[in-house]
Amino acid sequence: MTGKERREQLLDIGRRLFAERGPQPAVDVRTRKLLGGGSHLVAPGLTMISRYAGCRNPARVPSYLDNMSRLGLIRFSDDPLADQSAYEVLEAQEEVKQALASAGRGMTIRRRIELTVFGRNLCVMTGLGGGATTRSDSASPGGRPPGTPR
Repeated sequence: MTGKERREQLLDIGRRLFAERGPQPAVDVRTRKLLGGGSHLVAPGLTMISRYAGCRNPARVPSYLDNMSRLGLIRFSDDPLADQSAYEVLEAQEEVKQALASAGRGMTIRRRIELTVFGRNLCVMTGLGGGATTRSDSASPGGRPPGTPR
């Protein structure tokens, strides 16, 4: 895959998912805590992003998401989505079922991936949309980061 194709793939992910559909569900699969012991991370950040965006190389999606986060376009939140049905669909996927089986009595931790204010503004300025709001936008008036003067 050429550099141009990778850029197009990132734009597709941004447009098809975050700009049009808003925050995306993600789950971490962990082992269960046993009598005060700690749990272990089995499979981090499982999503359906590659399916929804029509990615040709689904194995590269974690790398794409890391790069989008590094650039300040998206953020990985520990808060779950309000719509829990999105997680039911995600948790029914074979990849999640396999991770849960390998964890023994595993559990999922529900999280979300969302556009940052910068990411949303970039989508708007490049014509990709970006009308979907994020929790961090609603936490601060006018979509400004907390503590930013008017």
